[in-house]
This record gives sequence, C-alpha cells and structure tokens, in this order.
Amino acid sequence: MVIPNRKVRTEERYQGIIKNHIVPVVGHIPISKLGPTHVKNVHSNLAEKGLSASTVECCHWVMSAALTYALRMEVVYRNPVQAVEPPKVVKKEVQPPSMRTVNKILSLSREDRSDMYPDLWLATYTGMRRGELLGLHWSNIELNSGQLHVNQALVRTNKLGLVLDTPKSPASRRVVDIDDETVDVLPQHKVAQMENRLMLGGVYDDNNLVFAN
Repeated sequence: MVIPNRKVRTEERYQGIIKNHIVPVVGHIPISKLGPTHVKNVHSNLAEKGLSASTVECCHWVMSAALTYALRMEVVYRNPVQAVEPPKVVKKEVQPPSMRTVNKILSLSREDRSDMYPDLWLATYTGMRRGELLGLHWSNIELNSGQLHVNQALVRTNKLGLVLDTPKSPASRRVVDIDDETVDVLPQHKVAQMENRLMLGGVYDDNNLVFAN
C-alpha cells in the first residue's frame, strides 16, 4: 500500500521495516481494530531494541501511510497513527576530518599511485556522495567549462544488486563547478583508464564510467 512508485532501495527499506518492526508487534491484530495504543507499542518495541529515533520516525510514517490508504479505500474509518506523536529526531552534527588529515590522505594516495586517488580528490573538492561518484559518466563532465553534471548514482539493492538510479530528489540533480586542479586530475585519470582498456582488450568494459572499478 505504501510501496508503489518508490525507488527499489526505498521499497526494500519499507519492506524491511514492515517485516521486521511492524508485523511482529501488531501483525496479529485486524487492521480495523488497530488503535493508538498499538502504535505506541510499536514505538516502545523499537526503543527497547535500541533503534534510532529516525528509524522509529520512518516506521511511524510507513504505518501512517498504510492506514491513510486503508482509510481512502474505506477499509478503516480512522487512522490511529495520527493520534500518536512520533519521536523527535535529533540530528547529529557531522564531524568532518581536518583539512590536514584530508591532504595527508590525498598525498599518500597520490604517492602510492592508488586507483582511488582521483576518486578521493573529486570527493574532497566537489562534496559529491560515494554513489554519485560511482555513477558518474565521462559524458557528464565538461572540462572546457569546468563543470560536471550529477544526474544519477550507483546504489546497492537486495533484488538487483548494484544499479544506476536517478537521484531521490530534484535538488540532488545539479551542476558542480570544478577548479583548475580538478580539471587537470581528470584527464590524467582518463589516460590511465584508456591504457587499462588497451591492455585488457575485450574483457574490459567500463560502461563509460569515470570510476569503473
């Protein structure tokens, strides 16, 4: 009821929440008899397991969406989840590594001629997420204008394995400006990639991905 028109990864997360957290607590109760107390029992059960407030909030939202659909289909006459306040989610402030540490990592990876060096560099100087970097095609990069276009990401799913998918929100689709040093790093990486392709012949298929391994 909640899942249609969702992305594969989101669908799998909702299925996991329903199977692992909702059904064990209230799955035996007819939907027409569900009340606010049952919803609170789900919250309490999650808290006893030591799960985060954000997980409880997501579970709360899934139950509410399911019962809203049931209400629309006239299976129930009310949505008991709406009578219960979800837990407050306190977002933890991200503590990034110092620039000194980042520069040391970049320096060591460059000295070791690590395949990760261009990836680490781009992550550092663009702020792109790991999945966005691994979903980046060469056709998304405009070296002359110093820009790259983020329009897909590599995600891991249980059903399909690794898949390329569009970003979850329109805001994630964006154009990122890259500086001159990054413009220099990328062509060097592309040359190394072409050398690997020639060396391995037909068994090498990078799918035009910037980071193919």
